[in-house]
Amino acid sequence: MSYGQNAGELPFNVGKDIKAKWIFDVREMTQIHKFAGETNLQKRKGDTVQITRLKTPDPITNSLEGAEEPGMSEIDYERLEFKLKRYSRYFPLYGHVVKTHDDDVLGMTMSTSKEQASRSIETLSVDIITSGSQAFYATGTQTSHVKDYLRGGLLNVQQRYLETNETPSITKVQKSTSDFGTYGIDACFITFAPHELADDFRRLDGFVKVQDYSSRITPFPFEIGSYGRQRVICSGFVKANPGAGASLSSPEQADIMNTAGKADVFSIVTFGKDAFDFGGLQGEESVKLTVYNAKPSDTDKNGNKGHISWLAWFGGLIKQQKYISRIECVAKTDSKLAA
Repeated sequence: MSYGQNAGELPFNVGKDIKAKWIFDVREMTQIHKFAGETNLQKRKGDTVQITRLKTPDPITNSLEGAEEPGMSEIDYERLEFKLKRYSRYFPLYGHVVKTHDDDVLGMTMSTSKEQASRSIETLSVDIITSGSQAFYATGTQTSHVKDYLRGGLLNVQQRYLETNETPSITKVQKSTSDFGTYGIDACFITFAPHELADDFRRLDGFVKVQDYSSRITPFPFEIGSYGRQRVICSGFVKANPGAGASLSSPEQADIMNTAGKADVFSIVTFGKDAFDFGGLQGEESVKLTVYNAKPSDTDKNGNKGHISWLAWFGGLIKQQKYISRIECVAKTDSKLAA
């Protein structure tokens, strides 16, 4: 951000306040980011982020006898890395609009830029977490076979998969505040699902609706309830894979969302602690925010063209494939829901 007292620049204290509030609001609007790892970009240079992942040590089952010495275990780890990439847009601020309109043009433009940044980061985050290698299909053994709805048995199998792999439960969630701390929650897995499947979840035997939670549990935004150890959050950013499923008969097409007669496939992603890691929205240099007030120049004779722009660094990866999995199923059409 450009600070100073010249035309087109902001006073230092004003610019810092705007930027801090902008980062806070964008973090508050993103959901998946709260459950990611804690890579600290403030200590890194360059656009490549390296993560050291310790592998799970083998258990020891042999006891020591007498003066016998213990054996040695090596620390086994692997290095993972991902690239940070830049994402940016700008919005024009026309001087005549700012001066002649009663609306808070600057405030509305700032709000729109925050929403665009958060939607961009959330979309990129969903692409990462839905790319995991372990999938359970409502029908058959691959995406192109899918034509059945969500059922409790699939969620049971998915949860057993995570438990068998000793996936650690999520017990802390990142805050959205500028201190980047965490707060505690009851141990659970987190499930991200599309809004199109919210009704299917609510109809499952054993599903606890969010309104039936005890008073000590604070629901996440868009959380609809829980199933087993899974707290279910519906997200508009988990989109369909149009026409990726099985071919449907005419009666099936009336009941199942489809594209050109092939089922649209929806993903439900469940994960535990340390399943994935993101880099971005951390530290002073992770976001560049520019508020440029118009000033006269050779190319702008009346000082009419200003702008607000944002630039954010972001990247990520699945860190532990065995700590994350997805279900692929179909969704009901509106006529089926209304039946």
